Amino acid sequence: MNHLWNLYLRKEQIIKAKSYAKLSKYSEALSILEPISKQSITIDYDVLYWMGFCYEYLKNYELADHYYKSCADYILDDGYWETVYGKFLLEHSNLSNEERIEKGINRLTSAANKKRYVSAMYILGKIYINGLYDVKPDFIKGDLYLKRAYNGGEKERAWAIYEKKAKELVSSGQLSKVPLEHIWANS
Repeated sequence: MNHLWNLYLRKEQIIKAKSYAKLSKYSEALSILEPISKQSITIDYDVLYWMGFCYEYLKNYELADHYYKSCADYILDDGYWETVYGKFLLEHSNLSNEERIEKGINRLTSAANKKRYVSAMYILGKIYINGLYDVKPDFIKGDLYLKRAYNGGEKERAWAIYEKKAKELVSSGQLSKVPLEHIWANS
């Protein structure tokens, strides 16, 4: 009975810490999460993720990197944590520009291709089609990832990004016309 009670209290503390993090009270959240992570017999990746989240917003990128990477490397990650880590690397890594881009894109590509994580497909499509984060623009790769995201459930967002870029390319004479949405999605 005592063990179940402790598990219940731990779960309540984690919920409280998440609430603090969502309210931008990162130090308060960490004051709850850090002791929990040290007391756990097994690794609680949800706790590690929220610690990384808090450290990112507190601009302690070294610790955020450590916790996000631990979650992204977890074999049962469905792609969410790897996507978060890939985006983190692109936005906040202290690596050299070339290494930052390579590692961030590799993480997003892994989440999109190996784990079929739709948000990673959308992010990659957006990055490639617009040349974000100093990534060389690649309309063909961007188009491919946006179509995959579209067909995976991100219809409105993927089409909006593609359509906007296609209109820019039409106006500059690099594309003959913007295709109809359903034709583009199925091509």
